[in-house]
Amino acid sequence: MEVEQHLKECDDCRSDYEKMKSPVNIPLPPTTDKEVDFLKKVRRKAWCIAACLFVIGILIGIAGIYIGETDDAPGAALIGILVMIGLVVFGVRAAWRRR
Repeated sequence: MEVEQHLKECDDCRSDYEKMKSPVNIPLPPTTDKEVDFLKKVRRKAWCIAACLFVIGILIGIAGIYIGETDDAPGAALIGILVMIGLVVFGVRAAWRRR
């Protein structure tokens, strides 16, 4: 109540109050093609690393299954199967996110 009365009487405070009420427009810096290209390279590199790890994991899983069957070590075969299932899930999730 007293503030409203003061704003009616004081031009300086009323002017400051109006400035505070108005939205502030700060322009964003424009992105350059160089920045966009860098981000594409980073994403492409991350995707390639993930694909390589996926292939290596599949090979380790296959080796675990093979060793488990030839050595009568069911633990190795089970680990190989679990690694392969996990990597298939990982691959599907990564492909789904990429879309």
